[in-house]
Amino acid sequence: MKRTLLLTLFVIFASMVAHSQRTITGTVLDESQVPLPGATLVIKGTSNGVATDFDGNFEIEVTNGNEVLMVSYIGYVAQEVN
Repeated sequence: MKRTLLLTLFVIFASMVAHSQRTITGTVLDESQVPLPGATLVIKGTSNGVATDFDGNFEIEVTNGNEVLMVSYIGYVAQEVN
């Protein structure tokens, strides 16, 4: 009984955690619509971040969708994106 209850609670908790995260994907482009490989995206106020791939694409996990992404690239002014 105790083992079943513990397993049930674990499954419920795991499903809540899985549903509370969201993946944001996109591409970082310059003003000429050229992809920026190696651009950095960090969730404002955290140390969670990713870098874009060769084609400027990225994928980052967010928790509630209200985060602000800080986008930076060498030679460009950093921007905040909701």
